[in-house]
Amino acid sequence: MGTMNLTSAANFIPEIWQDEVRAAYETGLMVGKLCKKFSHKGKYGNTLQLPDISNLVANDMTAGGEVSAQSVTEGEFSMTINKWKESSFRIADVVKVQSKYDLRSEYTKKSGYAIAKKTEEDLMALFANSAIQGYDADGTAESSGGGAISRAGILQAIEYLDDNDVPNTDRALIVPPSARNTMLQIAEFTSVDYVNKKATETAKFGEILGLDVYVSNLCPNYTVSTSKKNAIVMHKDSLVLAEQVTPRTQAQYEQKFLSWLVTTDAVYGVSLFRAPNAVRLRLTA
Repeated sequence: MGTMNLTSAANFIPEIWQDEVRAAYETGLMVGKLCKKFSHKGKYGNTLQLPDISNLVANDMTAGGEVSAQSVTEGEFSMTINKWKESSFRIADVVKVQSKYDLRSEYTKKSGYAIAKKTEEDLMALFANSAIQGYDADGTAESSGGGAISRAGILQAIEYLDDNDVPNTDRALIVPPSARNTMLQIAEFTSVDYVNKKATETAKFGEILGLDVYVSNLCPNYTVSTSKKNAIVMHKDSLVLAEQVTPRTQAQYEQKFLSWLVTTDAVYGVSLFRAPNAVRLRLTA
């Protein structure tokens, strides 16, 4: 005698669809918030120029003598706004009618994230510039070997910033996920004696030696290896993000496709602003 089983009774077993969707996880983005920003919104042109102002020197003055007027020939900082990025999708009417999910809302969020992530990648790539000072993560000279993130390496980076008169405020340390566990083994990162008796925060990850600490999957690779990463010690003025069109979302109904076309785009430029305001620390992995 035959037995009614799951295969023969398949048409009688309903498939239950949940009210939620499984969206792809999103990498934490922070460099766009930590760096210097120029707003060029509503302005014409694609080049920004800022004149430099150098320090003056103090000269000896003698009774009855004359002052020494200083004449300084200044340079300038220049950058171009040369990036126009877009992220678009199209949803047919039949999908909107038959789907129980608000796909337009979900994918609008994803298109905005795509633009933000690309901006973050463009900023992070600047840290690989040869003008940025580099050390191995143990504080020794930069080599192909790298090392584990360490107190000595962080102190070396801080010393380099101090030697270049970089302000003590607005400094941050960004590490890849592979360095998270090592950071948790550094006393200055976890001990209440060093972190103002506050628990290690999860959003910012924590603080060490005056540096806010962040974790990012977008830390730049070695220039000689794509399998190894750099941690970054940065001051706000190390990079600049100039935005001419901040991320905007527009929608248009296309009758010939019986669909809605949704686009998020942005116009911006990125540049090194003060190379001495950042340090690379090469990691083993």
